[in-house]
Amino acid sequence: MDLTSKSSQNPANKSAHGSVQGHTVHIHAVQTHAFPSKPTRFRLLCLMSCLLSVTACADKAEKELEQEELTWQQMSEQGAFEVTLDPQFDDSVAINEFLEWVLTVKSADGKTVDPARVSVSGGMPAHGHGLPSQPQVSEHPEDGKYLVKGLKFNMNGDWELAFDIQSEDQRDTVNFEVEIDF
Repeated sequence: MDLTSKSSQNPANKSAHGSVQGHTVHIHAVQTHAFPSKPTRFRLLCLMSCLLSVTACADKAEKELEQEELTWQQMSEQGAFEVTLDPQFDDSVAINEFLEWVLTVKSADGKTVDPARVSVSGGMPAHGHGLPSQPQVSEHPEDGKYLVKGLKFNMNGDWELAFDIQSEDQRDTVNFEVEIDF
């Protein structure tokens, strides 16, 4: 048997060819390791650790972004009130469940508005129907906050919530567009 060794481009790989009883034989041996070398294992471990850290930070940032997206804040139509609508918890936005959200009312100069009478109405303008429930607004234990109870969305889509706010000396309305997509 006449085998001639030749190097491939990778020094760990060896090739040989030759002939045995008139038949051409090609042998290609590749050096493999069951486990990476210690320096390679260390690098892989560092890389995996970094990836896990980045993933954890991304998950935290996504949750914070989701929470930010679930809080709506804007000025009332005539600019009398700055109003924030807050579901408070990620799981407090659901379809076909009664919800409790908090409405915070401040004057244009940032002072809490308490007492005030607040009523809510709404619906899906694109569908031409109102809310499937009759939510009520009551005072919250904290100044300038009001509890919206009995709010219910019965389907995905674009909803509008209108709050009529009357303080001791001003009256104004604020409209929130809420997109429900589950």
